[in-house]
Amino acid sequence: MDKKRKVKCWECEAEADVEYHHPVPRSRGGTKTIPLCCRCHSKAHHTRERNVSHSNLVNEGLERAKQRGVKFGNPNLATNAHPKAVLANKARGQRTVEKYLPIVQRIQAELKATGKKATLHRLADRMNELGILSPRGGKIHISFVHKLFGSVVE
Repeated sequence: MDKKRKVKCWECEAEADVEYHHPVPRSRGGTKTIPLCCRCHSKAHHTRERNVSHSNLVNEGLERAKQRGVKFGNPNLATNAHPKAVLANKARGQRTVEKYLPIVQRIQAELKATGKKATLHRLADRMNELGILSPRGGKIHISFVHKLFGSVVE
């Protein structure tokens, strides 16, 4: 917490603006606070004793959450999704390929006619020049072309 007022620091007894520090971290069940000046509070948070570093506290909190059954990260649709959702995603991907494939083939033909190789970078740049938007309405990136047309592009 960032409460500041003129009180004596618990550590150095200097009368200064203090911040209230939890000697036992809240993540470990601590409820009591002590007033510390900015300098002493800074020292308190830079200790590596008793495993109270920030990373250790975060790791402990994550471990407790996992024990409670909290799931982290994006679930893998191939293994966790309902079968109908997996089929819908495959169908959406197929429709996306069907939509963009003729455009890519036309651009490939244009590039071949001018004697240039149809690289992923050139395909993405040309699609952007033509004003073609990605499925989400943004500009076309190389990764989009690579993921959808990697097997098509030569």
